[in-house]
Order: sequence, then structure tokens, then C-alpha cells
Amino acid sequence: MHWAGDKGTDPYTKVMDGLEALQESLVAHYREFNAIERALAAAASTRFTGKQRVLLRWLAAEYGGGSVYTTLIDRISEALGIPRSTVRWNLRGLREAGLIRAGDRENKGVPVGLTEAGRMMAELISAG
Repeated sequence: MHWAGDKGTDPYTKVMDGLEALQESLVAHYREFNAIERALAAAASTRFTGKQRVLLRWLAAEYGGGSVYTTLIDRISEALGIPRSTVRWNLRGLREAGLIRAGDRENKGVPVGLTEAGRMMAELISAG
């Protein structure tokens, strides 16, 4: 038995463990913030087409989630009256800019969703 009680249960150890957990959380949030910042910078450096703006706004306002990439292409094409090839090309640009996440050839079946940067960008272009 430790002189101050059970080893690892003294107040100093508890505080230090809490500080370590806080530091790990801050590092994770910092990395996430940097990823968002990079995605927004990439998006800002590329010129969004009018269709990409329409798709981003539609995804933010109308899309409830759950659709895989190819199914979503059909759904958007029908909802907005845009050719499937145009929807596919524009979604690819949004994915490359880090504004949406979706499955790919190696990782199929992942539902499409807006990233945090995508949500922020949708708000920016909707307000502007």
C-alpha cells in the first residue's frame, strides 16, 4: 500500500490523469479543426460551379442521409432534373474538396454525407 493511500487513487494522480485526457482531447480537436480549415481553403481555392453550389445546398437542406454514392446520383438527378453524368462529375468535385464523404472502389457501401467543412460551406453559400 502506498503511503498516501491506494496507488493511483491519490488526488495528484487523478488530476494528472484528467489533464492527460484533456490534452488528448485538445489534440484531437486541433487536428479536426485543421482538417476543416484545409478543406475550406481547398474549396475556396477551387471555383465552385453553379451546379456544385446547388448540390451542396440540396445535400444540406434535402438529403437525409443513408444513400450510397451511385444511388444518390440517381436521386439527385431525378429531384433536380440534372443529367446523372453532371451530378456524378460535380459530386466528385465536392468529394475531392473534402466537403462530402462517400465510399469508393476500395471502400464500397459507405453512405454519402456532408463533412463538417461541407456543412459550413453550405451555410456560407446559402447565406451569400
